[in-house]
Amino acid sequence: MEQLNIVFKYERSTKGAHRYQEEQEATEAIVGTLYVRKWAIGENAPETLTLTIEEGDTTS
Repeated sequence: MEQLNIVFKYERSTKGAHRYQEEQEATEAIVGTLYVRKWAIGENAPETLTLTIEEGDTTS
């Protein structure tokens, strides 16, 4: 699996989270809408976020 980097643009805030929408280059979204809790990134939401998806190592 190759690494995926998905860019999300800030859409709006809800009571406890910031909502981001995937900036689509393809016709079909990979993730779609992303909610990030305010306690994790603060009250002031960044304009964009980048989510990286890569295959993990399950051997521990």
